[in-house]
Amino acid sequence: MLMERGANVYVLDNFSYGAKKSNIHTGTHIFEGDVSIFQSFLELPKIEYAYLFHFAGPSSIVLFQQTPEKCIRETVSGFLNATDFCSQRSIKLIFPSSGSVYSGTTLPQQEHSRLNIDAMNTYARSKYALEHLQAAYGTTLRSTALRIFAGYGTSEDHKGDTASVVYSFCKKIGNNERPVIYGNGNQKRDFIYIEDLVNAILTLAEHCDEPVVNIGSGTSISLTELVSVINKISGTALEPIYAEKPTGYLEKTHADISILKRYYTEPMTPITQGIEQVMKFLYR
Repeated sequence: MLMERGANVYVLDNFSYGAKKSNIHTGTHIFEGDVSIFQSFLELPKIEYAYLFHFAGPSSIVLFQQTPEKCIRETVSGFLNATDFCSQRSIKLIFPSSGSVYSGTTLPQQEHSRLNIDAMNTYARSKYALEHLQAAYGTTLRSTALRIFAGYGTSEDHKGDTASVVYSFCKKIGNNERPVIYGNGNQKRDFIYIEDLVNAILTLAEHCDEPVVNIGSGTSISLTELVSVINKISGTALEPIYAEKPTGYLEKTHADISILKRYYTEPMTPITQGIEQVMKFLYR
């Protein structure tokens, strides 16, 4: 979408989480490197940059459960290197926190809600730590932390086990397999379609100077309801398999998007329409 808007785009990635160079728009300038190593940033052309979208790093509790020390180290060191690079060059930094920091809070979840650190899993705590580091830079850094809720969309195959619940359920049901729900299925998620998510990010980057902003759809649906919707769209009647919840499982998310809507006024894609797009992509 940056390319479509006429931007010059420079990509820094070590391609360690499944994506390949062939997935990236051919008009971009690709530099292979690791954001955990500051030298990688210095390999970029010495030109003036307007924004740095720092989305490198592990983005799933699944990964944090597998290798917590590695994931925490990558998350924090990559962020600190990005902040140093931006603060030294007056670049605006856009980076993802997570809607999972709201674990154990009342709905709808607002940016100024009192957070429950004890209820957060390791992934959420690492993201919340970045917000504290962001604040420590004060006025030396222009930045916005995005508390992104459950994003989903097409082209998630490279994520494997860390693909979104929507994508995973669509793939299972499309293959005539029963999806697995951890818990009783009453847990709710605020799902936001990828095009809405990216458009919101770009709008906030250009027009918003809030330190923290929720990005969600402003609605939520239970996982049992989600399976029912996918079944209806696909013409199936597959019952989910209910399994034991893992430790630190997030129960309910529902974003208050009042601040987001000050800047991004486009309507959000309904969950049914988003699922239809995913199913068309998977089984076109």
